[in-house]
Amino acid sequence: MEPDTLVEQQHPALYEMRFCQLAHAHGLLCATGPARDLCPVAFPHSGSLDNCYLSHDLAGDAARYADYTDIQGQVNELQGTSAYAAFIASAAAQAKAANPRNITLGNLSATPAGRSVSPSAMSADARAAFGADASHVAGFYLTITNAGAATTAQFLQLFNPNSASAPCATSPRAVLSPGRCPAIRPGPFDGWNLDA
Repeated sequence: MEPDTLVEQQHPALYEMRFCQLAHAHGLLCATGPARDLCPVAFPHSGSLDNCYLSHDLAGDAARYADYTDIQGQVNELQGTSAYAAFIASAAAQAKAANPRNITLGNLSATPAGRSVSPSAMSADARAAFGADASHVAGFYLTITNAGAATTAQFLQLFNPNSASAPCATSPRAVLSPGRCPAIRPGPFDGWNLDA
């Protein structure tokens, strides 16, 4: 690890602020996404990674100057939908408290921590964490590995209104909420966002 990188990891809020100021000075949007594994470096002896992330307000600090913030809580998918949704809700509330204009995203992965999650589990997690209020996210950032690419494609098919296998295949446009299907549209980062 290079010395400058270590200093940045030890002071994530300071360097997220500087990064966003630089981006904004050049007319660019700023996206931040602090990982839970910053905790042992920035805040040693702070308990579990989830506890550290929330108690040290990593999402709030990341969102304060950013346009977009990705809450990297995908490892919580392995603990089930309620654990994932609870972590994302807490972190999203911190991000929105720090910057109400921030577009807060949850991170999903078919292979968090190298373990597999099913498309239906990813769908349940997404539906539980998505919403318009401050304790929900506006969309998702997908971490796609080679091992999880097929599962991620199957997850996205669950939301494709043009797919014969989608539960709402006849709906031309809807939002992601219980009992309804969303539209999928290209996102600002050449990724995919679930349309709200």
